[in-house]
Amino acid sequence: MQTETQQQYDDTGKVVFDDYYNQPDPRMYFTSLGELNYRIAGEAQPVFLQTLKALRETRKITDVKAVDLGCSYGINAALMKYDVDLDDLNAHYKDANLDDLNRDEVLERDVRFFGEHDMDTRIESIGIDTSANAINYALDAGLLDEGIIKNLEEQPFDSKEAELLEDVDLVMSTGCIGYVTEASVGKILKATGDDRPWMAHAVIRMFPFEPYRELLSERGYVTEQLDGTLLQRQFASVAEKKHVLENLEELGIDPEGYESEGWYHANFFVSRPVEEARTPLSISI
Repeated sequence: MQTETQQQYDDTGKVVFDDYYNQPDPRMYFTSLGELNYRIAGEAQPVFLQTLKALRETRKITDVKAVDLGCSYGINAALMKYDVDLDDLNAHYKDANLDDLNRDEVLERDVRFFGEHDMDTRIESIGIDTSANAINYALDAGLLDEGIIKNLEEQPFDSKEAELLEDVDLVMSTGCIGYVTEASVGKILKATGDDRPWMAHAVIRMFPFEPYRELLSERGYVTEQLDGTLLQRQFASVAEKKHVLENLEELGIDPEGYESEGWYHANFFVSRPVEEARTPLSISI
């Protein structure tokens, strides 16, 4: 874990943890971010599962092809596909002997762990991320079925990648909206074409969703914000909290009862094609 004097901050005031997302395996992700009670994937899990259920019922399908934008090590895919929760994963990575293992040994341990849990084989998971290490680990562990290593802010999909996305049913994310702009979402929509997947995004409150809502509206979507918020993680330092509260104030967002309590909070947005949005949304936080 970084000390306060070592911490670097991005333009939004958040501490930069880029190194944690580009390790050969997820040990640092779980152990270091776990110290900050990083929990948004766990908080979002039941909401994603409700979304998956509603999608299946609306479209009368069982098999679902889901894209996780900013997928990192495939944690969302693991929580969608396997009968585990984030507490199970955190406990799995708290083993003191993990430091003595190499990447292949950690991978073998993870494959064995997930093999001991029931799996929803009706979900095909595709991850998109800039981190080759994270994507490749998630593929090797069997959490992702396909992976796209790409910075969509700067690069288009190639023909093979676009083909992977042609029949996607659901696009999801936890925390990457705001770091990727509506340009990335637009490229996904272009690749999915007439299939028009549902969108489900957990978005840190200091990142306005309006540009994404407008883009989706132009493409024939209706976006609904669920009541309540999800916790992402605790602030890493007094300085980070100060930066974020100042940023929220500039945006006209009241942090009282939310970020003022020492945690990042995220809103949850579900976007559906207008003809499907006529059915009331039966999803809650």
